[in-house]
This record gives sequence, C-alpha cells and structure tokens, in this order.
Amino acid sequence: MKNSKSQKPKQGKKAASNISKTPSVKIHAKIPAEGRVKSLGWLLDVLIFLILFIGPQVFLTKHYDFANLPQLAFIHILSTLMLAFVLFYFGRLTWSLYYIPIFGFLIWALISISWGHNNYEGISTINLWLGPVTLFFALANSPADSNRITRILDFIFASAVVSAIIGCLQYLTKFPFVPQVVEPAATFANKNMAAHIMVLSIPLGIGLLFSTKSNWKSFFYAIGTALLLAFLYYTKTKAAWLAFLVEAVLFGFALLILRQKFPWSMAKQISSLLAILVLGLLLNLSPYGWSPAFKEISSKVQLVKGAVEGEEEKEEAAYGSVGLRFAIWRNTLEMIKDRPILGFGLGNHKVFYPIYHRKAVVEKVFSEEAQLHNVHNDYLQLFSETGAIGFLFLCFLFILWTLSTIRLAKATKHEHSALYPVSIYIAIIGIMVNAFFCFPSFRAVPPTIVMAFTAVLFLLEQKHGISTIKFIQLSKTKRIASALVFFVLAGFLSVYYSNLLTSDRYYLMLSSFEKKRNWTGIIDIAKKELELEPHRAKIRSYLGRAYIESGKCKEGAEELKKVIAYYPYHMNALLNLGVAYSCTGEYEKAIESYKKVLEIKPDYAKVHNNIGHVYLKLGQTEKGLEAFKEAEKYSPSDPSIILNIGTFYLNSGDVDNALQYLQKAISLDPRSAIAYKQLASVYLRKNQKEKAKEALEKALSLDPNLPGANRVKEVLELIKKDMIVEESNATN
Repeated sequence: MKNSKSQKPKQGKKAASNISKTPSVKIHAKIPAEGRVKSLGWLLDVLIFLILFIGPQVFLTKHYDFANLPQLAFIHILSTLMLAFVLFYFGRLTWSLYYIPIFGFLIWALISISWGHNNYEGISTINLWLGPVTLFFALANSPADSNRITRILDFIFASAVVSAIIGCLQYLTKFPFVPQVVEPAATFANKNMAAHIMVLSIPLGIGLLFSTKSNWKSFFYAIGTALLLAFLYYTKTKAAWLAFLVEAVLFGFALLILRQKFPWSMAKQISSLLAILVLGLLLNLSPYGWSPAFKEISSKVQLVKGAVEGEEEKEEAAYGSVGLRFAIWRNTLEMIKDRPILGFGLGNHKVFYPIYHRKAVVEKVFSEEAQLHNVHNDYLQLFSETGAIGFLFLCFLFILWTLSTIRLAKATKHEHSALYPVSIYIAIIGIMVNAFFCFPSFRAVPPTIVMAFTAVLFLLEQKHGISTIKFIQLSKTKRIASALVFFVLAGFLSVYYSNLLTSDRYYLMLSSFEKKRNWTGIIDIAKKELELEPHRAKIRSYLGRAYIESGKCKEGAEELKKVIAYYPYHMNALLNLGVAYSCTGEYEKAIESYKKVLEIKPDYAKVHNNIGHVYLKLGQTEKGLEAFKEAEKYSPSDPSIILNIGTFYLNSGDVDNALQYLQKAISLDPRSAIAYKQLASVYLRKNQKEKAKEALEKALSLDPNLPGANRVKEVLELIKKDMIVEESNATN
C-alpha cells in the first residue's frame, strides 16, 4: 500500500509510521502523471455529465419499459467506460471503508441467488445495481478535485430541474413529447418514480443555495428548487410528500446545530423572493386554471386517513392505497419469519409471495389481473430476499453515511460548506423514508444518485483529510490490462442491452396483440423474443395462452410447464395449464393444476367453475355441481357461473331449479343469448310454449349466430305451427 504523499524518510520507526499514515489532505501532491490529469481531466467530467445529467433524461418510444431500461443501459455502459478511463488514466486503487457494505451486500446478494428458486430474477435485480456501484467505484478512484465535486452535485441538481420542468409542463399543458404511464412522470414513466428524484434533489438544491457565492448560481439554485417543489406537489405522491416533510424538519435542525454563517448576498435575497413567487404561483395552478393548493393537500390527508382506518373503497382502490400496502407488508413479514437469516434469494419475493398473499391478511387485490411485483417497501423486500445478513450490510452503509456527515460537518476549516455533506445526508434520509412506501432501490436512477452522493462524501473526506486514505498505485501494465477488461466489458454490455431493448420492443407488441386477440401474431413475436431472452417467463406465458387460443393445446401446455418451472406459484400459468389439459382430454391433470391454483387462492370462483366443467366431462355430476356451487359462493353475481348451474339443473331434469337460476342469469346479464336459449328449453319442458317462443326470439335477436342457431329456428317454426317439440332435445 502506498500513502498519498511522498515524503523524505526520517530517522527511526516514527518516520516509517508517518509514511504509512499520511493524511489524505495532500493526496494529489505527488501523484504520477499529474500533467495528464490536467490535460484530459475534462473527459472524466464529460462522462460524469452524461451519466448524471443526461442519464435520467433518456427514454425510448415504442418500448414496453421505455424509461427505466434505457436509463439503466445508458448509466451502466457509460459507468463501465468511465471506470476503464479512471483506471488507465489515474492508475490507482483507493481503499474505502464504504467498499465493505457496498461490495459485501452485492456479493451476498449474488450468493443468495444460489438458493433462490428463480436465478433469472436474481440476476436481473443485481444488474440494476451494477451500474450505480460501478459509478461509485470510478468516482472513488478519481482525484478528489474540489471543482469536480461541485460539478457532480450541480449535474445531479440540474438534471432534476430539467425533469421538474418537463413534469410541470406535462401536468399543466399535457406536454405530448415524453411518453408516460402515470402522469406527470417527466422521463420516468410513473409519477411515483419521478417523485424519487425530487426527494433526492430538493435538499441538495437548498444546500447549494446556502453555500454558493455565485450570483447567477443563486438564481439557478433558488428557482430550480422552487420548480422541484412544484413538481413534487404536482405528482400528488403521499410517500414523497412525507419524505420531503422529514427532510424539511431535518434541514431546520441542521441549521440550528451548525450555527454557521452563510453568505446571503443581495442576489440570494432577490432570487429567494423570486423563487417563493414562482412556487406560490405554480402551487395554485392546475390544468383547469387557478386551483388553491390547500384544498388538494386537505383531500390527500383525508385519503390517507380513510385508508388507514380501513374504508373499503379506499382499501381496494389500487396497490397504491395505504390499507393495501399494510396487507402486503404483513404478509411479507410472514415470509421473513420463515427465512429470517438467509432470505428467499435475491429477486425471489415475487416468486413465493402468491402462497403468502393471504398468510396474515387477505390481500384483496391479488387476482388473475393484478399480482404483486414489488412490496412497495424496499426494506421488507430486501430483508425477505437477502435475509438478516444482507440487511446488516445495508445498516452498516447507513452508519458510514452518518459518520462521514458528522465528521465533515464538524470540519469547518475547508473550502466546502458543511451543508454539502449535510444536504447529501438529508437527501439520502428522504429517499430512505420514500423507500418505506415505494421501491426506489429497484429503479435505475435513484441508486445512481445515491452512489454518486456516497462517492462525494468519500471524496470530501479525502480532500480535507478527515480520515486516513490509502491507495495502491498501479503499474503501467496493470493500468492497461484493467482498463482493457472494463472497456471490453462495456462492449459486451452494449450488445447485452441492445438485445434487451429489442426484446422489450417485442414485448410491447405482445401486449398490444393480446388486447387485439391476435394469437398468431403473439406466437410469431414470442418466438423471436425468446431467442433474445429465453428466461423471461412472461413471454412463455403469452405464448402458452396463444397456443391454447389457437387450438394448439399440447404446445401451450409445454410452454406453460416451462413457466411453472421458474415460477411454481404463477397463478395464471397454472390456470391456463389446466385449460390446456382440459383441451387435450387430460382431465385428471387439469383438475390437479386447478387445485394448485386453489391452494394459492381458495376463493377463486373462476377456477371452481372450471373444475365443475371438468368433473362433468368425467361424468362425475355430483362433484361438478359441488364445484359450481363453490364458485357461486365466492362470486354470486357472476352470470356465467349462475348460467352453468342453471344448465346443469336443466340437463339433470330439475326444471324448477333450472328456471330459478336461468332467470337470475338473465337478470345479471340481460344480453346473454345462451341464457335465453336455455330458458326456452325450460319453458318447453313446462309446456309453456308462448314463453318459450319469446325466449327463443330474444336469443336470436341478441345473437343470430349463437351455437345451435339452426335448431333454435326449427323449434320456433314448430312452435308457430303448434307442433310438438321433443322435450329431450328442445333447443340443442
């Protein structure tokens, strides 16, 4: 290990000790090739600018994941190139205590994949963090240059301001140039994701405003922060509002504790006043004109209160409701209780959650259409996946953030304001609060900003001699070799992400084709996508269903079995596999598959209904009726279930019960031609020909091409001629 400063040796052991523990305050004094640092240092700044300023603004149209995936690709590839440049150009490896929790957690998370059921999900998850960690490592091994530290923070803040401008335009004017899923989202697809960036950047803007001595920067920081606050308000994201409230309180305490005088020039006074006016104006504007802010805030407070108190309509509204999140969290705690030390393996919460979705509290939204992908609480999700060991690494990282901030805040005799580290720390606290209710850790940009903040804290410690810094100076051969490795890796990543983005574009087409029921198109596209992403189970799920809908049930079953191999509790795949087996005449296997669905969701009426049909095909009529009745218990207003029971009674000769159920089916679905047709059979068996005639005419008017339409027309003619209709085959 080499120290950060070359010294002439002195006599005795004391001199040797000094050489190995020289404070890092003079770390740049004798670094080899300092001339190169000055000549090409700008290239490092360009890469930082691209990653931190441009990276969050990247998006692609005509893709399913049009925001997060392109941002991840951009950040990961450029961070790898930056590390290659840093290792080659500066040629040193600096030791940091931050390496222990960061790389320790990554290594442990990687190890946890080995006992996770689904390795693909674990690898996909860890890939989210490799770009941000690579960025941290590259910055940590670059010189602790004061101007560069400020530029890093400026780039983060400026990018957030651009996002805020786009978001405000989206909210106020329906800005059409950036795609969105839940607006206003800036370039992050969803407003909740955009709110993460605001939470990370608002404390930074305030800290920079207090610290700067530049007049023009005072205006930039003040008005920029006002825009961030306005956009945060426009997102109407309760978790982000709470995070900002915590940040505001912490900032107030920090100012009281520091008792540091900050330059407050005339420019700052004017810019602050202007920022207040801009913020006041924006808070009271809406897409419909003037709209006082206090009304919106009051309604949000009532919404939270209602969800917490368990109002049914609030609790069942969406995954975003507070009440539903509590249910998800309580069920996840049951997962943690089962595997508290090792966890289920990185990325495997979603694999096992279906069998836990009603373990502590019945999660009411869980269904064929809506299944959980994220816990909306990063702490519970990471604990359930990586266990207590992984969680301890993250706790250690938080302790280091805290210690760095305290040490830097106490060191007042340096060129950077104490609010640099304090604002960074408060921003990290803010996103940690947000992470209690959302999943910023599983997106591309928030971890990138957090890792950049961590690098800044480390660089500030280097720059101002807060802690002893040691580094290894690489030889020319090692510099070239290490740089070449990461340069080649960047090339591989480019190919890898190119395939992912192409696959993602195909995936959007799959979603579109499913809505249009274009099963042939799904089969063609899914095959192409599987060549690029063979382990993406959702593709095989689409393909399996498309085969079934196309009449190729054996092929569908084979694809669905592959899905279940990766996701043994994938309810939709198990359901469709039951349909496929029923289609091929493998009725026992169909029932077995359906029963696995019921182990996950016992109140799934559709599956009970399907089981009833299979039992009838097996000739087990009593079990069939029992299954239909079970379906009715869980979904008494489903007209198809009521129709099935009515048809069962009709075929069994119980015309009175058949009449009761068929009339109920029609009351639930007045446009059901089949129900009217079956009802006509009941009337004929009761010798009520006029009512039968009316029912048949109604059936044909609703659907002239209904199954058995020709027989219906024959029966109508017979009734009109007052001829006898054979009761056993009245309309079939």
